[in-house]
Amino acid sequence: MTKKSDGYEFRELELSEFDRFAVTHPLNNFVQSMAVASAQQARGLKTVALGLLFDSTVVAAGIFIIRPWRFGLSWCESPKGYLADYTDAHTVDLFTSHLRQYLASHRVAYLKISPYIADQERDATGKPVTGGADNRSITKGLQSAGYIH
Repeated sequence: MTKKSDGYEFRELELSEFDRFAVTHPLNNFVQSMAVASAQQARGLKTVALGLLFDSTVVAAGIFIIRPWRFGLSWCESPKGYLADYTDAHTVDLFTSHLRQYLASHRVAYLKISPYIADQERDATGKPVTGGADNRSITKGLQSAGYIH
């Protein structure tokens, strides 16, 4: 499935193509890797690498594990979230829109992501750190895109 619009293209990626993008991404992590996708496939689960490209350059991508559920439906997980600049609302919205269409066409009932992004830096007592990391706008952006937190 390939969808193109305004210089953007959403499509399935080869695992090697995904890995080339992932190893240079700031949110790169082991569970978003070709090795984990291969291990899940060996367990009999369907995995797919999906990406959003702008002018032929991958700007957002993830490994998605599709698991059987019930009533002929499946559910999908992108462990530690897909790799994207979550501060770029346009990219997140566009990727999410195409992802919804793709998953619906494969009878996927719901998607679970868990991006490795802390909402707000806190000290040992749980109080916000003055001047510390504050990513609450990312959480709000994901909620605006339809994700539940």
